[in-house]
Amino acid sequence: MKFMNRAVFVLLALVPVLAVAVIALATLDRGHSLENPTRVLEHPGPPNLPLIPVFNDVDAVVFCGGRGYTAGSIITDAAFLDRFALPRTYAGKADRYAMDIPNGPRGTRGMDMLPDCSRAFVADTSVNRIRVVDSSVGSKAWGNAKATEGLVGTIPDIDTPHVVAVKDGNVYVTAGTNDPLLLQIGRKAGTPEAYEIKARLNLTDCNTPRSMVLDDSFGFALIGCSISNNVLKVGLNPLRLIASVRTHDPDNGRDGSGPYDIAIRKAGDKTFFYTANKNSDTVSVIEDQGSALALVAAVKVVGKPVDLTNCAAHGQDCAVIFSPEPWSVAVSPNGRFVFTSNNVDRSVGVICAANNTFLGSWRALPVLSTRLADVLATTRIGTDDILYVAEGGTGLYPYAINTLNHLYAACPG
Repeated sequence: MKFMNRAVFVLLALVPVLAVAVIALATLDRGHSLENPTRVLEHPGPPNLPLIPVFNDVDAVVFCGGRGYTAGSIITDAAFLDRFALPRTYAGKADRYAMDIPNGPRGTRGMDMLPDCSRAFVADTSVNRIRVVDSSVGSKAWGNAKATEGLVGTIPDIDTPHVVAVKDGNVYVTAGTNDPLLLQIGRKAGTPEAYEIKARLNLTDCNTPRSMVLDDSFGFALIGCSISNNVLKVGLNPLRLIASVRTHDPDNGRDGSGPYDIAIRKAGDKTFFYTANKNSDTVSVIEDQGSALALVAAVKVVGKPVDLTNCAAHGQDCAVIFSPEPWSVAVSPNGRFVFTSNNVDRSVGVICAANNTFLGSWRALPVLSTRLADVLATTRIGTDDILYVAEGGTGLYPYAINTLNHLYAACPG
């Protein structure tokens, strides 16, 4: 496997490398526009920081208490909870905790933590439960912990837990596939580590909830349903369905166009949500309108030239353009850019949030890497904004994305 040059890149002038035809607006009349770039701009990308060698398929990344945490599994189907120092230092094997989960939390974004970083809740889809891990111990205790020592509790009888999110001491879990539920889980009264289901909500018309974000300001969740192509807005106290909106669907009714991931952005008095739609190569832009959700735009994500069958002979200068398949989406800490992780061409796409314009992309991982995992994560450390790009089987590639503010100066922000 070829590895990326980890030297700090010097940003060069933008060079146009390919043009794509403008694609007509989808025939579905939903009052939104399909934003299509007429040109894809190539650049060397922002400076990349040293690789964080988390040797498993990363399924979730959470930042807490000045550290980063990843949950995932490796080729032997053993699952691990790893942690690293921000922004770019992996603490070593002492900060790897073996969770003893067969088949891991694979294929889910199933991990979140209490605000004090003392507990991690990890979805274990193989045996239908949530594992509760003591994540407050020091490096030595963490490294020496057996599965039964670091594992302080379980939440059993959760049918196929997909996504885990924590708010106000409660754990919210999407469960089930064809007939999914949203579960609110809290501690049993008078017990230190025993948990019970406090409330449940049928997620009507939601097939395969792959992603969820919580709005900390107003107490609701947005849930992305990948097969039924819609997003639900759900109130948390009490659990209730508030609104639903169909994401961009270029095939006029074909299920399975997305969304695979969802991210949130505040812009003044407005709240926007972005979904990565893997099978339609788009990012849907959804505005929260209180009692309703409105699809306001669909941004076309354009892939980079890559032919995975010939790249060994031709390096990265390949001529075939495949669908990029955006799996994950994240918003820069300053709210200026929206990023997508593109699974096929191993690139990261950049969208201007102010005008929903696709700006360009850079090759974030080696073309012949194992795969671009469906996880992106951003955080601010001091004055530096960092984007973490996960690659299955290798680890996290951190990028210092402050430079994009100058590179794309024309993007309002």
